[in-house]
Amino acid sequence: MSRPDSAETGLGGCSLNGSEVWASLHVTPVRSVDRAVDVLFGPMVDITERRASLASLRAQVDEISWLGEIKRTFDEDRFELHAQRGR
Repeated sequence: MSRPDSAETGLGGCSLNGSEVWASLHVTPVRSVDRAVDVLFGPMVDITERRASLASLRAQVDEISWLGEIKRTFDEDRFELHAQRGR
């Protein structure tokens, strides 16, 4: 849960071998007894696999988006079946 005095962001870059790496960073101030900011606490989590999975899912959705057009055609009753009779 995000607090008003904290921040969260995603960071991208390249590893030493040149592969793409993504991380999530959430920074929260740690305050002293007098409420002054003593240090900033910021755990960083590798989200590279999560982003790759989401990109793959988006690509799959894009590939099958034409199914929505077929459904809309049926819903709008615009579907016409053209059959050829054999002689």
